[in-house]
Amino acid sequence: MRLHGILLKESLADDGPLDLVEVVSVTMSRIEDSVPPQPKWWTEVRFEEEAERADELAKSFSAALKPAAWYLHFWTDSYVFVVFPGKIFKYAKGNKSHTEDAITYGLSIGVPKHQLDWDEYLD
Repeated sequence: MRLHGILLKESLADDGPLDLVEVVSVTMSRIEDSVPPQPKWWTEVRFEEEAERADELAKSFSAALKPAAWYLHFWTDSYVFVVFPGKIFKYAKGNKSHTEDAITYGLSIGVPKHQLDWDEYLD
């Protein structure tokens, strides 16, 4: 079983954890609704890895994120991981209560609400 994830390279203070995953695509986009300290150009990195490494990867990425206004997410067949600097939310897909908990936390660290829009069912 594989996990699939998306992160923005600009969110990382340390890009070392990228060495722990298989990068499957990299795209760059200009973002009109970024907020300081976010830049106008974002580099989206899609990655995959073995699902049994999910907890380890969540910890590594959590430690590598810049301190505010950033997160990343990844998912397995059953679980979603929403990773913030120093805080990890892991919940069963479709659990609206835990999704809301992660959104509330993201807002508390300065992530704009319109950016807290992960999709639990992408492939």
